[in-house]
Amino acid sequence: MSSTSEWLLSRLRLLPLAAHVESSEAAGAPNSNTGVQMRGQITAALYVVLMIAVIVTIDLSFFKNRIWERLMVNVGIVLIFAAFYFRFLRGS
Repeated sequence: MSSTSEWLLSRLRLLPLAAHVESSEAAGAPNSNTGVQMRGQITAALYVVLMIAVIVTIDLSFFKNRIWERLMVNVGIVLIFAAFYFRFLRGS
């Protein structure tokens, strides 16, 4: 901080508050968006795990020995999951 701003803050008796804010920013204190970002990452990770579980279940149940049908269905499942993700989960 410059000496002018320190003088002004000391006159307003806000210098200890300003020093605390600067030290918490320098220490990498979490901001209010950290929880929201973490929740979004967890939701996306769970969504991917669910998609993988659906793909594996359908592959093993219906398309065990049919490679091209399996590939087409897997691509379709991924496209459906992507559409739902971008429509309903991306904005939250």
